Amino acid sequence: MLTKTCPKCLKNKEIGEFSKRAGSEHLFRSWCKLCCCQSTREWQKTPAGREARKRAYKIEKLFHPDRAGKRIKAARKKNPVKFREYDLKKNYGLSTEEWEKIFALQNRLCAICGTDTPNNKNQWHTDHCHKTKIVRGILCGRCNSVLGFSSDSIEVLQKAIKYLEKFTEEEPDEN
Repeated sequence: MLTKTCPKCLKNKEIGEFSKRAGSEHLFRSWCKLCCCQSTREWQKTPAGREARKRAYKIEKLFHPDRAGKRIKAARKKNPVKFREYDLKKNYGLSTEEWEKIFALQNRLCAICGTDTPNNKNQWHTDHCHKTKIVRGILCGRCNSVLGFSSDSIEVLQKAIKYLEKFTEEEPDEN
């Protein structure tokens, strides 16, 4: 059986206790697997090691976003209430109770068209001003899209109304 001495722990060990070098079948690392693991753990506890791990995680997420995404999707599916509370607080500064109070003041209907159906994945949209971050109301998917595609521009929406009025036929008189 082949043996090799680890220069870190100074023990003579079997060759199987050493990792193979990347891209080589016959070359082995200098340190044994135990010493490599111990050294890596110690290095990861240092500030430089923690920063390197953060960078590696970001790179992993960049090149393999589906791996992190799958874990997050699974967690969101497992506990939707927790993530809804988190999203409302993070994005709009609202608690679930505050959101429900706004929706109740609208009689649980879209603030623009008055529908009781959210239209989009069965979710209501929290409308807010993108500049001030102030919540304006709760909208169905279609009304939220109208505001989004018009970039919340009153001028664009007024032009759209004038355009539609040009092509709206008047009802014929029944005499």
